[in-house]
Amino acid sequence: MKRLAAITLLLALLLCACGKPAETPSPAPSPEVTSPMAPPIPESTPAPEATPDPAPAPGPDDIPDAQPETTEPPEQNEQPEVTPPQTPTPEATPAPEVEPEVTPEPTPDATPAPTLEPPVYPEVEGMLCFDGIYFEPRPAVDDSAVNRFADKLTALRDKYFADNNVYYAIVPDKSWYFRDRTDEYFDHQYICDSLSGKLEGFTAIDLSGTLSGSDYYSTDPHWKQENLSSTVSALADAMGFTYTASAYTANNAGTFIGTGLSGKDANGAAPDTLCYLTSDVINAAVVDNFQQQDFKKVYDLAKLGTNGYDVFLSGATPLTVIETPNAAEKRELIIFRDSFGSAIAPLMLESYSKVTLVDLRYMVSSLLPNYVSFNNADVLFLYCDELVNSSFLLK
Repeated sequence: MKRLAAITLLLALLLCACGKPAETPSPAPSPEVTSPMAPPIPESTPAPEATPDPAPAPGPDDIPDAQPETTEPPEQNEQPEVTPPQTPTPEATPAPEVEPEVTPEPTPDATPAPTLEPPVYPEVEGMLCFDGIYFEPRPAVDDSAVNRFADKLTALRDKYFADNNVYYAIVPDKSWYFRDRTDEYFDHQYICDSLSGKLEGFTAIDLSGTLSGSDYYSTDPHWKQENLSSTVSALADAMGFTYTASAYTANNAGTFIGTGLSGKDANGAAPDTLCYLTSDVINAAVVDNFQQQDFKKVYDLAKLGTNGYDVFLSGATPLTVIETPNAAEKRELIIFRDSFGSAIAPLMLESYSKVTLVDLRYMVSSLLPNYVSFNNADVLFLYCDELVNSSFLLK
């Protein structure tokens, strides 16, 4: 009995050391034995339990095999680590990127561009010259001449062709395109503005924007036929006829010194090159020149040696009639003209089967009914600034 009690006490002590109470199996009752050496031992009283954890003790099946972890307290002399508060660092603005300057490598054996000397044009007595283009100094516009010109055109219209379509176009003088370099030029705009208020019932056609100074010969006051595409187009648009610029071929007739320098010491001035345009329509045309009955072609190349511009329709003449069998339409056109009409009239044959040119410098107006029929014909007055300013020449 003593050994059994001792074992029971030892088990109770071991359970207490582990922090968990142990269930003590109830021993089987045994018969009381009276020992003379010791008092009887009452029923075993369990040893006082150790202070349990705050949580209720789990049952024997909930005890894990592993022992609970224990956290060792920090040493007394060890100070806890203090982390200072972090101050946010403002984001730095990146500096703009600077591209490195690239120094171009010198080109080996570079040849400098040649310095071009401005061309020198010889002076000609009594002539102005700009960019190699010569012309006479022009006077101020004569208002009385402009009025006389308007009155002449109105009288002709009212007397001979009051019911026809009547147009007028004034050819700018070459000096007009150098008005920013000299005061001695014909004021083309002033002439046109003056006529617009006097020629009522006429259709005005502005040609000034279709030309420039380089569209005129250098030594002659006239325009170059090969440069008249825009001018003919302006007439065609206003008058309703067809003009096909691509239908013409340029031909070089040779060089000449124009009437602008004729009779003067040209002093070595460069001559002009004369070109004339041909087409199937022009080549087939038949010309009736009042003063040259034996010559029937549009261009008279024999004139190049005497007066180059006279190649066109053989020069000035009172009356010229051109019949055009290959014209696209059966229409008639009458042109009252000065010498500028000689170069442009051939470019209008495409749409007119008959074109009549009248020069009133050489033909008296009263003779018109004897030579010209105005029935159903378009009428165009085509004169230059100089003729308007010298309108007394019109008969």
